[in-house]
Amino acid sequence: MPRGILRRPPWGWAHAAGQSRVRLEAYRRSSAGQRGLYLEHGWFHMGEGGSDRAERYAIVDFEGEQAFHTLHEDWERLWWQSSEATQSQTWDWQYMYWKHLAPTTRPVVIVAQDSQGMCVALAAFFMCRDQVSWVSKAAFLGDKRPDYHLMLVMPNLPETVGCQILEHFVLKFKTRAPFIELSNIPLNSYTGRVIQQFFQDDRRFCPPTLQWQTQTYAVSLPATVDKYQEQLGPRSRRDFHYEKRLLSKEFSVEFRVCSTLEDLDSTLDAIETIDRARWGVNSRYCIGSQREFDRSVARALCEMGIYRAFVLYLNGKPSAYVAGAVVRNALKVATIGYDRSLPGKFSPGKVTNFYTIEYCIQQGYSEYDLTRGSEDYKKWMGGRPYTNVHVRLYRSQLDVLIEAEGQKLVSLLKNQSWLHSVYQRWLRK
Repeated sequence: MPRGILRRPPWGWAHAAGQSRVRLEAYRRSSAGQRGLYLEHGWFHMGEGGSDRAERYAIVDFEGEQAFHTLHEDWERLWWQSSEATQSQTWDWQYMYWKHLAPTTRPVVIVAQDSQGMCVALAAFFMCRDQVSWVSKAAFLGDKRPDYHLMLVMPNLPETVGCQILEHFVLKFKTRAPFIELSNIPLNSYTGRVIQQFFQDDRRFCPPTLQWQTQTYAVSLPATVDKYQEQLGPRSRRDFHYEKRLLSKEFSVEFRVCSTLEDLDSTLDAIETIDRARWGVNSRYCIGSQREFDRSVARALCEMGIYRAFVLYLNGKPSAYVAGAVVRNALKVATIGYDRSLPGKFSPGKVTNFYTIEYCIQQGYSEYDLTRGSEDYKKWMGGRPYTNVHVRLYRSQLDVLIEAEGQKLVSLLKNQSWLHSVYQRWLRK
């Protein structure tokens, strides 16, 4: 059975939540808690629609690696109960990111607890180097790596609780980091609404916040492949069959799907081969920590039963792939790639996407989420745009200038061939 099913306690989440409350209280009373790793933000009341019933919540935070282990069961319970979370919010993804890509940082997990001490929401943050300016900043754990950043929350939780988590985060980091940046937040989500509510009045902050939006694309999948083709434009309908026939005439074509541990290692080897062929020395697999992270996360998601990878082989050689996870009956595409050494008249990447969409329709999936980026091929496949929001809050006007100069410096380093290896080894991380 998939590991994700086995993780659900057979005695029910209520008992698990009770055990978690015991562990949280023990942690609070421990020497680590006494040193201040468990910081209480204060109790506040929530009343809905003027009702007499009010729920009490406390905002607390946990720091360091121990936070992951203390909150493990609560984290998984919230993920399975969430109506919005993606694979990037799983405990495994977050922990593996910290372990392999940010081990020198100190993660901070901010938690909301109800009056019974049960964890009802959490979000993980850390301090890191900005990829563009190399200036320190506070951000969601993972920074720009995930396509979506979301708080894990219980269903129907008041948005005011999310605002309290965000306020705790800002108060904790605003004097420690030159700026705070929260990125890749779906606009139409609990976290997106919290961000809009919290930052709606720029006058609260000095200097003002910087906010912007980007696009993601997702294909809504009908019941049959024929109906899917009907919703495509004329050119895409032609390509759907033409591109596949063209490849079949020139190559022996094989399309493989990986969803089990038995096929995982060979599939990951094929994906790495394709990525290295496409990007050369710029491939993420040239960095050992990146390679270990990708493989560790793939294995963890496969054990949960949600990992999917699709590889197109031409004459027995891996030539294109799509990899992601099935979350709430939708395929969330995490990575995609193809071998650029093939002649330009072939489109292995597009064909792999078409084969993958066929598979998703046959499995009854409702959506093929191509995530962030506005590349033309996403529109050709019938993708519809959705909005991600981003917000940046600077500590002072001086930090605005420092960050701008940092961007210029990093851009200079990236464009100097003799410094390129230094950038690849250190700044690109």
